[in-house]
Amino acid sequence: MNRWIRVAVLCLAAAGLGRAAVVPQSASRFDALVIEDPGSRLGVVAESFDRVPGFDAPRVGWDAFRARHGASWRIWVDRRSGSPLLAQGTGIRWVDPGRDATASALEAKARQLVGANEGTFLVRASELSLDASGTASTDRDHWVVVFNRVVGGIPVEGEQLVLYVTRGNLVSFGASRWGSVPATPKLALDASSAMIALRAYMGLRPEESVETVEPGRLAWIAVPPASGDASVYTGAPGAGIDHRAVWRFAVRMEAERGTWVGKVDAETGRVLAFYDDDRYARVMGGSYPISNDQNCADFGCEIAGFPMPYASVMIAKKVLATGDYGLFECGKGPKNSSVNLSGPYVKVTDTCGIATISGNCSGDLDFGTSGGTDCTSASGSGDTHAGRTSYYHLNRLKEKARYWLPSNTWAAASLSSRVNQNNVCNAFYNGNVNFYKSGGGCRNTGEIGGVVAHEYGHGLDGNDGGGSENPGEAYADVIAILEERRSCVGRGFYQTGNCDGYGDTCLSCSGIRDMNWDNRVRHTPATPTSFTAVNCPGGGGPCGREAHCEAYVPAETIYDLAARDLPAMGLDAESSWQLAERLFYKSRQGSGGNAFNCALPSSDGCGATSWFNKLRNADDDDGNLANGTPHAAAIYAAFARHAIACGTAADASNLNSGTCAAIATPAVTVATGAGSVTVSWGAVAGASRYLVLRNDVGCGYTSNVVATVDAPGTSFVDDELPGGFGVFYRVQAQGANAACESAVSSCAPASAN
Repeated sequence: MNRWIRVAVLCLAAAGLGRAAVVPQSASRFDALVIEDPGSRLGVVAESFDRVPGFDAPRVGWDAFRARHGASWRIWVDRRSGSPLLAQGTGIRWVDPGRDATASALEAKARQLVGANEGTFLVRASELSLDASGTASTDRDHWVVVFNRVVGGIPVEGEQLVLYVTRGNLVSFGASRWGSVPATPKLALDASSAMIALRAYMGLRPEESVETVEPGRLAWIAVPPASGDASVYTGAPGAGIDHRAVWRFAVRMEAERGTWVGKVDAETGRVLAFYDDDRYARVMGGSYPISNDQNCADFGCEIAGFPMPYASVMIAKKVLATGDYGLFECGKGPKNSSVNLSGPYVKVTDTCGIATISGNCSGDLDFGTSGGTDCTSASGSGDTHAGRTSYYHLNRLKEKARYWLPSNTWAAASLSSRVNQNNVCNAFYNGNVNFYKSGGGCRNTGEIGGVVAHEYGHGLDGNDGGGSENPGEAYADVIAILEERRSCVGRGFYQTGNCDGYGDTCLSCSGIRDMNWDNRVRHTPATPTSFTAVNCPGGGGPCGREAHCEAYVPAETIYDLAARDLPAMGLDAESSWQLAERLFYKSRQGSGGNAFNCALPSSDGCGATSWFNKLRNADDDDGNLANGTPHAAAIYAAFARHAIACGTAADASNLNSGTCAAIATPAVTVATGAGSVTVSWGAVAGASRYLVLRNDVGCGYTSNVVATVDAPGTSFVDDELPGGFGVFYRVQAQGANAACESAVSSCAPASAN
């Protein structure tokens, strides 16, 4: 007999690794010592290679490159280094997409390309180290190849070469920052001496001990040139970036907030950077689907009977894993059974205790529901709202990532959720997701879906290959926005009032930020000049400003794409959100670096690591970026509105163009059975496969792809469902080309008998 483990769950939003949902409000003795990484002061502006003075030799090489591969290739370079920020154009045939597209084959082709053009690219093939976690295919047609830079055996932080291959064609590539690095470092200090220098800078007494999270390791970091303005550079190419060898440490101290990263100059012993790197904002039971703000009409109250996916159940001293709805097989005869909030993907650690439910397999294991907040328990010590809610949402979020990013190992590994921590008004990621109790005018952050998704987003950012994004807060906010299909991130974070919007006050959002600019007082899209330069204090974002504040520009862009620009093309609302989700998630493979270029007052998206370039590559359907993509005009409109696009609206590369024939929307029906729902649809001409999407909350919420049905199949039996629990289905048809798809079908609610 199947049993269901029931758990009360709250919807949460996550913050990130060494990143908080909001700027940390609890003080640390080290706050006054913060030194932002000097590389954050290096403003970047993309310039056409034929307009940069003193660039004669590489210009000849780029002219020859275009003569070989087509005049449609456009190249933007970084004046500081002379290396290409972005090169894109008509695809260069590299491999047969069906037979020869492998990581090793693409690595070899990339090294061959760089080796033949070192004088033009100003990138040495010998300095390229393949990023194995970042290099992968996101589907059968799209590959991302990522190289990190290593000089003299020492990694260069924040410097990568990224290449995009679509349907076997190289369509774009570029290097982030780059610049000249000495062949050998000047090492006057070893790791022990550098740690002594760091302790002295931190003001630690001899008897004070620290936990070493990251032992001393050598790294090159970029620093501004000795003279001149760090943010704006107008000198000769190649002279705008210096590098220093540093010993890098990460330490924690008991009773002090944060994981503190220190970078000590290996020659002088000077501390060049020091900052907090924490990324702060059937088994069944009750759940907060969106928020704990008690707005019951909009999923702000606890709902009983939500599943606890993938929980590990102990039955007669044997461990059995439940499925995605917490169902498990008891077998014959009475047996003792028990479960806590732990499984292969998520494990909850609660300061209030351990949540354990026991039974004899004669009924469901139900964690139940409860009133109150924080340590108020439904069934015993540790059975809290925050534990149940974070467990449910994190499992669904990791389930989504395993589909969109099939090569991602982090999504298939265990993540610890630490809830009800003894602090208030924040949450953070530091390898685990961490949530605070209520107080100080804020609700319990482990009980808020948007905060859980935000902190989870920081974790995905740090583990999608290619390093972390900048600003990572935007990445985390977008994960929360896509999950809830709404602009207010972490609704209910504040017990009273709305978010301050860094001076552009939110009109109706009690969460941490509202990424719909029309829902704030100024009703004006955020750009680096109109918002960042005016509102944001100093920090380490792409414009050298505080990362939570800088997040408004790129996160608003993705919201606009989903809610404004794709609908303006004629897509219905649900199809627009689903497409925005696909493009964003698939563009995360191997992602890292700045989301856009910025040297105030200038900004653009002409970089290989820019979100503008990444989304266009994910959207490409024919291995040729020069002729646009199926949704290029909408992507350009969203990014141009926020001054982080590349090119003009009239460029062929920014116009809608595609090879996809129209694919009709499937018409879906559902039929219920004992513990099952059969989803059926009519055959669609041109469809190669069908994606079956499902969620547990409602028709307006995100859905996960739970099945792929190859044509000519036209049905799917979802046969491991708890009776009486409502689920919501949609179906989308997809062509032989992964970029060709239909609109998403209408929503079909159902519940198994």
